[in-house]
Amino acid sequence: MARKAFKQYQRDPNALPLRLTERDIQVFSYLWNHRLLRADHLYRVMNAHAPYSLQRVRRRLRALYDNGYLERFYFEDRDTPGSRPMTYALTDKGARVLAKEGLIEETGRMNEKNKRLKDSTQTEHMILVAAILTAIEAACLQSDDLTFIFEETLRDGWQGGSLKIESKESPKPKYRAIPDAVFGIRYAQLDNKASYYFLEADRGSEMQSPNPNKTTIHGKAEAYYQIYEQYRPSRHYPPFELPNFRVLFLTDKAQFARQDRLEGLITTCQKVARTPLFLFGRLTTESDFDQILDLPLLEGKDKRSLSLRSQRPT
Repeated sequence: MARKAFKQYQRDPNALPLRLTERDIQVFSYLWNHRLLRADHLYRVMNAHAPYSLQRVRRRLRALYDNGYLERFYFEDRDTPGSRPMTYALTDKGARVLAKEGLIEETGRMNEKNKRLKDSTQTEHMILVAAILTAIEAACLQSDDLTFIFEETLRDGWQGGSLKIESKESPKPKYRAIPDAVFGIRYAQLDNKASYYFLEADRGSEMQSPNPNKTTIHGKAEAYYQIYEQYRPSRHYPPFELPNFRVLFLTDKAQFARQDRLEGLITTCQKVARTPLFLFGRLTTESDFDQILDLPLLEGKDKRSLSLRSQRPT
């Protein structure tokens, strides 16, 4: 049994050469954009493009791994016992395919980055962010009315570098926030208008305090509020000159050992309590990811129950 588990992390030296397909190129692109994705996350978004069984996805990912296009890892969940699907990343060989197709300009030294992933404290957080974004994209692909707007699309023509959010004219202390991702949802039935979101994904590690600073969830909320107030007259919110935005706090924890961070933030942070800028929700099961557009979201101002599907451009 131990020998079989060990071989999961060794490439088959006798693996047959592959003829890459358009679907393989799509897998490479998702891994380039999201850095890490589990097999079930890849299946969810790939199956939204065209029907494909989970077993076939797993077999193909294994073949791409054996041929050196992908790296694979197994990360144990400290909070949930039992096995988890394999996690995949792109290798230099896979990145060269994307460069040859004209989809990227630089290969990004993926092999060097992959070596650091196993011991990175940010790995589980990266996987959660990728899972959320691919789930939203998959749900939008399966809807006739909704279109997912990925961050890379918003970056087209952008001359900036960091996604850091901070007010240029604010009283001290100055608060800062770097969203985990920025995305939009476009509504065909509303003249193709879009709503935009700053994603904050929480695995229960965010510090909570009624006295906000740069490292607390309160400090992030304060930074977003300052930006909202400063740029509201022009409706050109940084970093991408967005016409509107809301902050989406999502966690994959059903409950916390300490005071609940999401509802607790609304209770203790007055800036959150006075504005509909903030939305909060929990993703506690895989079915929640499948129904992510209809996931109940708590609004900061009135604690109303909303959803991403029911949101409309402001």
